[in-house]
Order: sequence, then structure tokens, then C-alpha cells
Amino acid sequence: MLIFSKKFFKKISSVVPNRFKELVPKHVKNFLRGKYISRTVIIDIVGTCNLKCPSCPNGNVEKRNPVGMMNLGIFNKMLDKVALEHPGTTVAIYNWTDQFLHPQIIEFIKAIHKRGFKSRLSSNLNLLPVNLKEFAETNPGGITISLSGFTQKVYEIAHKGGDIEIIKENMRKLSMALREANVSTSVNVYYHKYKHNLDEVKLMEDFAKSLGFGFGADWAYFMPIEGVKRYIDGNAPEEDVKFIETNLALDIKKAVEVAKAFKDEPCLFPSTLLTIDWRGQVQLCCGVYDSSLFSLGSYLDMPWEIIESRLKNHPFCNECKKNGLHTYISWSSNEKIRPIYKKIAEESIKNNNTKNK
Repeated sequence: MLIFSKKFFKKISSVVPNRFKELVPKHVKNFLRGKYISRTVIIDIVGTCNLKCPSCPNGNVEKRNPVGMMNLGIFNKMLDKVALEHPGTTVAIYNWTDQFLHPQIIEFIKAIHKRGFKSRLSSNLNLLPVNLKEFAETNPGGITISLSGFTQKVYEIAHKGGDIEIIKENMRKLSMALREANVSTSVNVYYHKYKHNLDEVKLMEDFAKSLGFGFGADWAYFMPIEGVKRYIDGNAPEEDVKFIETNLALDIKKAVEVAKAFKDEPCLFPSTLLTIDWRGQVQLCCGVYDSSLFSLGSYLDMPWEIIESRLKNHPFCNECKKNGLHTYISWSSNEKIRPIYKKIAEESIKNNNTKNK
């Protein structure tokens, strides 16, 4: 019997032309991903964020998760375990928080690279590491900058507590530091599209590209998953309902109805991702927030077989899949759903423009 290693499969996959990959049935792709490709490990190294964005649990959840910062020693122990269970993986040090809040951010990145892992970061970029030169020299694998406008008047609607002028200045500083360090770090700006900010997409795109950054824009959606369920069940707080129905171009109820038609598609989160909070507690997935409901136990104290079993057999997963919510939160990579959602958003914008005339 021929047994392939994850490293071998990854190497083969990198040289196979996309036109041949497209011929492989989806269920076969999903099986191969789960068996032969190391899952991305997501570790929040802090337990809070500096903004209160209404589309994010840091801005729309009253019952907050415990707040704190991960100990570097614990992080190193976890990486040693990750190296045994998921060799060659990517470690992303963010989920619901901004890793730049941690004063030892540079040491965390060095620890990731020391074990041969790729690193990924994502930030609202309202702040930067104190020693930007040393940070750039660590050569992070990739950085995503998330924002929603080019002027403060527009930006502050969806990114509460942030300052777009500080962000733009930080983008300039980051670009210069990476160029001076002569590193291969890729930086991409991810623009969240709402009803109110479409006129500023091109302005931010031009600015980002002038700094050598990549740029992408897509429809904003509401998170976490349990918050989406509260909304479609009619149990969301009035403030959330007002924000959703005033600002989201991608109508949640219509989007979830579409997702239900794809509810039988497998959820890839249990086989492709591992999410850990700043306390070292494994979380059900990257799409849920409430750690009192979705913590599965200490990563360091559980053998992988137990973790995998708990990831695949949590009772909330059945409720999530029944409503197609696993496809709703991963719609941007779903070739069938993506054009439908685009149409929903464009119709919503058209209706909004007509109403405002």
C-alpha cells in the first residue's frame, strides 16, 4: 500500500496545473485536504481588541470572553506540540483580536519561524509594534490589513474606535520598514464592503497599491455564527438589528436561505483549521465566539485524537449545518454561492439607492 506524507502531497499539489485540479470531484478534494494537508493553526495571543466593530463579536456581544495575554512560554510549548501533530503548518496569531496589542509580538513571530512554520497576521493597523524595524526583519509570512473606508466619516461607521488617518500613516510606515528590511512579507488590504462605503473602494485600492500592497474587497458579513443564528431567529439585540439592516449589503436572511440549499456540503473547519484562544483552550472553530459554550479543553493537556473527536462531534455543529451557517461564513471560497451573494448585495444596494433618492 502506498502511503503519502503531508509534505509529499503538498509538494505534488503545488506543481499540478489548476485546470487538472478543477477536474477532481469536490468530495475527493475534501478527503485529501483532511488527510494530507496540515491544518492552519489559529492562536489568539491576546484576549481583546482595540476596536468595537459592530459586525464583530468584540463590538456586538455583551457577554465578553475572558481578557488577557498569552504567556510566551506556554506558546512555545504549544508550538512544540503543533510541530508533532501538524508539521509544516501555518500559524495565524489572530482570530477575534489584534496581535499587535501584545508587547512581545516579535518574540511570538520568531518562535513560529524557529520551528519552520509560516506565520500569518491580521490587523486593523490602528497601532504598530514599538520596534517596527525589528518586526519587519522577522519577515512575517503575510499580513492582512482590514478596513472599511478611506475617510474617517465613512470608516468609523463599521470600525468603531479606529482612526483611518492613523491607519494610512501606519501603512506608509509599514511599507517603508518592509522595503528597508528587504524581506518577502506579503501585505494585503482587505476592504469590507457595506452599503455606505462603496464610493471609497477605489481610493483605498489606489493608496494601497501605491505602497506595494495587494488589495481585495468583498461584502461584509455579520459574525459570530451564534450571533447570526440569533438574528435569523429574531432574538438579536435591537442595536445589532439596526446596524445589520442599515449597513449590510449582503442581506443575512436572504444569504442564509441560499446557504440552506448547500447545507449538506461538508464543513471543512474541523479538518482544515485548529483554533486556540489566548488561554490555550481549543475552540470549536474560528467562527464561534462564546468560550463558555465552545471551549473543548486545554490544547496541551489533550491528545490529538481527543481534540479531533471533539471538533467533529460537538452538538452545535448539527444546529449550524441544519441552517447552512457553515457555508454562509465560508461563502467567499464557494464558487456556487459567491455569484448568488453578489447578486443579493447588488440588489440590496440598488434598492437602497432608490429609497434614498
